[in-house]
Amino acid sequence: MSFCGNMGQPDHRKLTHVYSHELGRAVMHLGSRRHGADDIETGTRVNLIVWSHNSEWRAENPNRRKDPTYHPEDGPPDVQCLSYTHDRDFSAYKTLPEGKVWNKRPWCPPRSAEYENFPKL
Repeated sequence: MSFCGNMGQPDHRKLTHVYSHELGRAVMHLGSRRHGADDIETGTRVNLIVWSHNSEWRAENPNRRKDPTYHPEDGPPDVQCLSYTHDRDFSAYKTLPEGKVWNKRPWCPPRSAEYENFPKL
């Protein structure tokens, strides 16, 4: 599993950590951390996704509030942090996986947060 930066931050699509799964272990992370499930070589993947929201807890301390702005990216993405379903510049760095269909409405990065020399696709 690959982890990248936090949503909306300049390093949003920069690789920060690669976790190697072990049988019987689980991974928990904040939903604002960009992440991707890497391909598995053998076995079966099982996902349990739990969303937890607590607006009262966030309201108690301004540091807990989500930053509503999406900051400009600090440069091109790391290829491990690219998603063909989300990233507008995916095809500038990787080819579409075999058997996959191109998402016609990728959103990342928003036009207001493109890095310098963002590819014209």
